[in-house]
Amino acid sequence: MKAIGLNRFGSAEVLEILNSPQPQVKPGEVLIKIEASGLNRADILIREGRYGSQMAFPVIPGFEAAGTVAELGQRANKFQAGQRVFALLETGGYAEYVSVPENLVLPIPEKMSFAEAAGIPDVFLTVWITLFKKARLRQGERVLIHAAGSGIGIAAIQLAKVYGATVITTASTEEKLEKAKKLGADSTINYKERDFAETVKDITLGKGVDVILDGVGGSTLDGDIRAIAPFGRIILIGTVGGREAQIALGRAINKNVTLHAFRLHGHTENQMADYFQEFGREVMPPFAERKIRCIVDKTFKFEQAQQAHQYLEQGKNFGKVILVP
Repeated sequence: MKAIGLNRFGSAEVLEILNSPQPQVKPGEVLIKIEASGLNRADILIREGRYGSQMAFPVIPGFEAAGTVAELGQRANKFQAGQRVFALLETGGYAEYVSVPENLVLPIPEKMSFAEAAGIPDVFLTVWITLFKKARLRQGERVLIHAAGSGIGIAAIQLAKVYGATVITTASTEEKLEKAKKLGADSTINYKERDFAETVKDITLGKGVDVILDGVGGSTLDGDIRAIAPFGRIILIGTVGGREAQIALGRAINKNVTLHAFRLHGHTENQMADYFQEFGREVMPPFAERKIRCIVDKTFKFEQAQQAHQYLEQGKNFGKVILVP
């Protein structure tokens, strides 16, 4: 089968077309013919050799994909051949086929495209776990969401609003902030023009926010401590703004701040399957009703994987970047 992968770490140019063996479906697994694959910042870390897990070459990135069921392994009985599905993967999404445990697979709602479905598993699941399972975001609370134009940001804005929170979000351009408002953001901050922490305090009349979802890291963490309310919860899920940070520990202690770092793919397969099945029950109904949407910014062919990675790295997107075979 055709796949996109790498035999060495480096810049986007290391991505190449591979002739890879088609996966053999194992008992309890579903073989999916992929129609679309979602790109994530973690794919870039894999490509650069900065992802936490050891991987043997050739490496085929891709944590999420959508397609049709091509084959069912023994004891796999939740789906039928030809059924439209999307899946959470442990890599391997940049390929024509992938075999995945059936508990990491969900059906695609009737009116949803493959491209939209491919952008759901990794980011929306991460947001749902972090905001509602870890940070315990409640109706009426205030949440600050960094990087409004990212897949995580778009997912977080929508989920927080559906569950009744007040949303403040940041981005680097007014265009992205206007789009964030259309998704439901109550207040927006251009972090290139204004200090986001001071602006948060102005918006909240000095109270701060109850929860912060931070996929940026080094350049924002100290500001998070300034912007958080007493007994607030900060969830760190990325480090695109730097892997190290200096923070005012005294301020954090005085505020009784909780800092929780989270990486979805650091969990066991069983843990992720439990989360994914609960996500299907709790979050997919609003998707089917179109109350929540995966926003697809741009689609690239497999042969354009290098350009797709460069586009994501440049931060030009508002929404998910998708690869199609």
